[in-house]
Amino acid sequence: MGACISKQKAIKPNQVTDTGKDTETQNEQPNYAKHASSEQHDYKTGPHALGPHHALAIEAAKVQNQLRKDPKSFIPKLEAKLPHFKGKNYAPPGKITLITKEGPAAIKEAIEFLKKQQPLPELQLSEGLQKAAQDHANDIGPKGLCSHSGSDGSSTANRVKKYGKWDGGIGENIEYGNDVAEEVILSLLVDDGVEGRGHRKILFNPHSKYTGIGVQDHKKYKLCCIIDYAYDFTEA
Repeated sequence: MGACISKQKAIKPNQVTDTGKDTETQNEQPNYAKHASSEQHDYKTGPHALGPHHALAIEAAKVQNQLRKDPKSFIPKLEAKLPHFKGKNYAPPGKITLITKEGPAAIKEAIEFLKKQQPLPELQLSEGLQKAAQDHANDIGPKGLCSHSGSDGSSTANRVKKYGKWDGGIGENIEYGNDVAEEVILSLLVDDGVEGRGHRKILFNPHSKYTGIGVQDHKKYKLCCIIDYAYDFTEA
């Protein structure tokens, strides 16, 4: 399927594209927060537990960090997709055919991007950001929604500030449909059909330090994977 993003610049309205991707940006006056905890949280129990999707969320965090610290290592993964295009249809063996917006051109453009992209520091897992991401996944998934706005009208900033204080900028990527962590991140990287490659920009934002991931079944697109980011974050 596709993805949703929340960029870390000036505030913009939620924007949903035909690819199932969405972009939103959030920036406020700094709150001078201290660094969040860098502990690796379990997330297996409690009200924000990831449940059966725990492994997918944790693996997606690992793949995301692999991409940031070694962008060029993902070039072969993209090149392997090119032979499976028939026009703009992506038809990997044994899987459903996906109708893309740009076809192989988006893959080739992403490859050229990775050739030039410099490595970035890994993101640290934040319990507060995970809770905010899981809250949104639990909200929009069962209802089949595709938006950064919650069913109650909440924004990414509203959800994040429930669990701590963020400084500098926050962001949110949402990806729909994939149940394989690597494919979730590759979808955000390629950013097929999204002008400006906003999802990709969030993945490679050099100012981001913290991340949290929530996953839930989605009524329309099988799964939704919410990835929240912060430049700096203090757990509540």
